Amino acid sequence: MIAAKKCILIRFGDNDFGDTLRAFADVISTHRSVYAEGFLTKDKIVELWNMLAPGLYAVAQNGGRYNSGIDVASCLRISADTGVYFDDEAVDHINNNQGQWNYAWIYIGLDGSPNALI
Repeated sequence: MIAAKKCILIRFGDNDFGDTLRAFADVISTHRSVYAEGFLTKDKIVELWNMLAPGLYAVAQNGGRYNSGIDVASCLRISADTGVYFDDEAVDHINNNQGQWNYAWIYIGLDGSPNALI
């Protein structure tokens, strides 16, 4: 079992975007010291993800290797009610869903703990 920590868990429904999830986690955790108290709400995480994910996909995952003709921005969207969990809620989700992970979740440690693609 994972002990509760100051963390964010983002659920993403497609395991093909692991490098994009890792890049987002790195951006959020690397710059955590500049965030004002209360800045990282569920809605803010959704806003940041939906804004940054298409660019992070291009830089960290696709790199121009292929173009499937899909609208990447629409494929990468998440919402606050189905995709973002904080602290104990995040840990409960991990503990209650063991064995159901397929690179569709990213754990972001805001307390210095390492990020993990689950």
